[in-house]
Amino acid sequence: MHRKGVEEGEASRFRVTAAHRTAVLACHQARLRADDPPNALSGLAACAAAGALRVEVDVTFTADDVPVLSHDEMFLVGGRRMPARAVSADQIPGVVRLAEAVDALAGRGCVLQVDLKRRGPITPGEVAALADAVRPLGPSVIVGSQAHWNLRAIAEAGLTVAFDPTLHFRYVPRSAPSWWAEGVPRRTGAWGFRDDAAYAADRGWDFDRYLGARLDDLVALVPSCVELMVDIGTVMRIGELGVALGEELRRRGVALAVWTIRRCEGDATAALVARLLELGASTIITDVPLELGEVMRARVTTGHDHATGSLPTVPGSAVAGRSNVSSREDGLRKGEGT
Repeated sequence: MHRKGVEEGEASRFRVTAAHRTAVLACHQARLRADDPPNALSGLAACAAAGALRVEVDVTFTADDVPVLSHDEMFLVGGRRMPARAVSADQIPGVVRLAEAVDALAGRGCVLQVDLKRRGPITPGEVAALADAVRPLGPSVIVGSQAHWNLRAIAEAGLTVAFDPTLHFRYVPRSAPSWWAEGVPRRTGAWGFRDDAAYAADRGWDFDRYLGARLDDLVALVPSCVELMVDIGTVMRIGELGVALGEELRRRGVALAVWTIRRCEGDATAALVARLLELGASTIITDVPLELGEVMRARVTTGHDHATGSLPTVPGSAVAGRSNVSSREDGLRKGEGT
């Protein structure tokens, strides 16, 4: 059965296969290509027309509780930079409202991923405004955030939620640029991860036991979350230590989305994607979904990989049947969150 206005061949451009697994490419900031403007209505329309399965946008709130598309919490208003909570939506020139983004995707069978940038406490008015804005999409919405305290309130409003654990747990190699460590725990644990858990520095724990306890704790912060959104570097480091993160999460009823592939560098990026799928990613968030899809299809055509059956699902969500995947950071800067 085809989605409205989208042929199966178009939709398949946003699926990748490797290591006998299948995942969905999510359009980061509503981009099909790296040079597309972020969080733009034109990008949303292009993603819908191309048959995208999942589109991510950054969202914050203005003083009048209007959810708007922006990665930044500051806006230029009358020549001055003003915090979002100090200005109304009507005061911000050219800002795209979340309701407009929903209109662009409504009826296209596409999952909208709302990446909530607000770390401060969300208000009841903001929760209600968010729920109202995305209501036309029905169950085809997933709201992600690093702020687990906000996700719990959003889940209580009936929305599907995904948790980015960066504020609690991340692998930051010594060679990484300084922005990798922004907002992450200051302490480095026994296994090299930035981690605020009391047992992180206990060298008496083997890695499997440590990671299992850490995942249990993270999932418990947002009991209703259907997905963890984890940066590529962390996923890859866990893999180097012998654990497929996606499989460990699946045992807990949670899917793995990986962020963010910023560019496609041919075989090297194809090998990265194949490894992420091997490690259990079900969604890969990327700025270059079209190019990445082409590279991965060429890999299958030449016999490097073979597709299996159905897509992984996001457990407990009507987003089920569509996967969630993200990516790694080789200098592929994501900034703050996805």
